[in-house]
Amino acid sequence: MHSPPLLQTELTFCGRRHDSVQEWIRDRRRTRWQRIGAWGCSRIFAPMLGNLVGLIERATVLRKVPAPVWTIVTMLISLGIYSLRMGWMLATGFIILLLVHECGHLLAARYYGARTSVPIFIPYLGAVIDMKDPMQNAWEEAVFGISGPILGTLGAVTCLLIHRTTGILYFAEIAFFGLF
Repeated sequence: MHSPPLLQTELTFCGRRHDSVQEWIRDRRRTRWQRIGAWGCSRIFAPMLGNLVGLIERATVLRKVPAPVWTIVTMLISLGIYSLRMGWMLATGFIILLLVHECGHLLAARYYGARTSVPIFIPYLGAVIDMKDPMQNAWEEAVFGISGPILGTLGAVTCLLIHRTTGILYFAEIAFFGLF
């Protein structure tokens, strides 16, 4: 039995209404843009980010900047960028919840005696902590990994409780971001 080629099968719209054809075209276009975005991230953005981190690590002038300054400056940059999308109040709450999350990782690392960097905020990606010393076993690694989400969830639940007692919608929005 003869089967039509794949492209001809995809383009056959027997029995479909016009709006479903348009929806099918939009879906195909969306996946095409997703493929282009994935290619751009892997071929352009990731190498650029790696080169930027390498330049920062090799710059001797930047090593003289105190560690907390890196956290504060990157928090302010992220706050400025997030403020353009969600307003300064919601962006501030979001950044604070990110900091609470990262502090969970820091507390676990300090508990096990591992040296870490300060949290560095990266807009639209979150924040990162560089491990200077590896964890000793899988249990310590697991505790380190889960401690951030646990402390972040506690921070978001605290915001939700504040919303429930005061009725201020702002805290419910922050809790949504934190729990999401």
